[in-house]
Amino acid sequence: MTDATAPAEPSATPRLSPHVAMKRVTILVNPLSGGVGPQAAAEAEAILSTYPLEATVVTLEGPRIKDQIGEALAAKPDVLFVLAGDGTARSVATRAGAKGPLIAPLPGGTMNMLPHALYGERPWQAVMRDCLDAGEARAISGGEVDGRLFFVAGILGILVTVALLIGI
Repeated sequence: MTDATAPAEPSATPRLSPHVAMKRVTILVNPLSGGVGPQAAAEAEAILSTYPLEATVVTLEGPRIKDQIGEALAAKPDVLFVLAGDGTARSVATRAGAKGPLIAPLPGGTMNMLPHALYGERPWQAVMRDCLDAGEARAISGGEVDGRLFFVAGILGILVTVALLIGI
């Protein structure tokens, strides 16, 4: 006889979300972003290793970031996590376009406007697990100013000019 009120035995391998096909996942980690830190890639790898999927963890490196984003998109993952700031998440989403993989921006920057709008103010590790466990595809609002896309919010004016001048 089984006690129906007893807690279920935890499974050794977490189940992936039934809402999104996730056989191949890539995470881009920018350790220089405000909320990431040097151990983030190892933490992400440890979390992903518990799920039944093929995972690739890419640590972004300054001058190679654009190439690394292109390589990640060319690998055609089902989901591309971005553990970085809003600017890196915007760059990835822009390059992926409407036909690219699902993009899951994790809160790894200073402001985290996009991830906070999507998931609330929570640690990136919890957000990533929730996306893996129960994530769903959803459209987000955005716009375009002077040929540049933005999502959730945009920064306009002199700050943008300064950022462009210094190559951000």
